[in-house]
Amino acid sequence: MQNHFDNMNTKETQLLVQDLRYLISHLNREMRKVEDPSGLTSTDWDVMILVLKMEEVPPVKISEVLKMSSQLVSHTLGKLEGFKYLERNASSKDKRMTLVSLTNVGKAVVQAARRGQEHWLETQIEEKCTDKEKLLIKEAVRILGRLIKK
Repeated sequence: MQNHFDNMNTKETQLLVQDLRYLISHLNREMRKVEDPSGLTSTDWDVMILVLKMEEVPPVKISEVLKMSSQLVSHTLGKLEGFKYLERNASSKDKRMTLVSLTNVGKAVVQAARRGQEHWLETQIEEKCTDKEKLLIKEAVRILGRLIKK
């Protein structure tokens, strides 16, 4: 089976990449509007989602993974702690190390945001796409998934 990109030149590939970046950026922006009626910043959400994935994480790891300064991480953690979305506790293995985790309230906020995003995206697809286009999106998701797998 021949790859249809075999016939694409470098310029066409560059245009495809630009279009894809633009669409991902705008989809992300629209979904962030849905997720945050409370006024949290994208940095706040990035931290909360990372902490949810890692369950317990030292602040220095948040800095490394999200490429944020320790000052910004500290400020963000303080803000989210004030909202009761996360908490800091000493590690049971090393009492000198602080670990950050989401509270039940924080987990509920992230889960509600995800449900809202998924509902918004589902509505957009149902209202604006034909069945054939939905199948194309499904195939595109499979293909794009390969870009992020290591």
